[in-house]
Amino acid sequence: GIPGDAQGILPDALEAHCRINKVRALYLNPTIQNPTTRTISETRRREIVEVARYFGLKIIEDDPYSKLMHNPPTSLASLAPELTYYVNGLSKTCSAGLRIAFLVCPTELESKRIASSLRATQIMASPMCSALATQWILDGTAQMCLDNIRLMSQRRQLIARRILGDFKIETNPEAFHLWLNLPSAWSQSAFCGRLLNRGIAIASADMFCLEGATPNAVRLSLGGNLNDERLEHTLRIVAETLNSYPANH
Repeated sequence: GIPGDAQGILPDALEAHCRINKVRALYLNPTIQNPTTRTISETRRREIVEVARYFGLKIIEDDPYSKLMHNPPTSLASLAPELTYYVNGLSKTCSAGLRIAFLVCPTELESKRIASSLRATQIMASPMCSALATQWILDGTAQMCLDNIRLMSQRRQLIARRILGDFKIETNPEAFHLWLNLPSAWSQSAFCGRLLNRGIAIASADMFCLEGATPNAVRLSLGGNLNDERLEHTLRIVAETLNSYPANH
C-alpha cells in the first residue's frame, strides 16, 4: 500500500517506495475508489504517470465505477497508453449478474500474451455473457441501465446525506457506496457487530487494508434490491447506533 490523501496516492511516496523496492507494477482503482469513494484528480494522475514512466512501472487501472460519473477525470490509460492495462466491466454499471469484463493492453504483443494465459486457465469468457454484453452495448440497453443506476445512486446519496450528514462521511454524488469514519467511542468490530445484530451487514476498513494500522471506518453500500423507504429506515438505524455507545461504556 502507498500512502495517500483525499486526492489519491502521493506521487512522492510512490517515488520513495520505488527507489527502495523493486516495483514492477502499480495497481489503482482511481475513480470512485472502493471503499473510500475517492477519485484521483487529473493533476495527480499526471504526476503518478510521470513517476511510473521514470521507473518503468506498468499500471493496472481497475475502473468499474467511472461510467457512473457524468464527467470523470481522464483515464490513466489515456494519459499513458504505453504503460497501462485498463480493466472495465458491466457488473457495476449495467447488471450485477453480467459477470464479464474488458481488458485493454499497452501493446498488441501483451494482448496476445494475456489471451494465451486466459485460454490456458479458463479457455474463454462465457460466450452467452459475451454475446449479451455486446448486444446490450450495441442496442443501447447498457446505456439505459447505466442511466437508471446513476439516477438511483444520486437519489440514494441524497437520502444518505440527509440522514448521516452530521457524521464524518466521504462519498461521491454518483456512487452507490459511502465511507463512514466512526466516532472514537466505536471500534470497527463493535460497530459492525452491533449492526449485524440488527440485520444490517457492512464492511469494515480491515477488509480492504493491506498492512499497517487501518482507519477506524466502515463502508456502507447503498445499492441492491431495496426501495427508498427501506434504505431510509436502515440508515436511520445506522445513525441511531452511531449516537449510542458500545456495550462496555
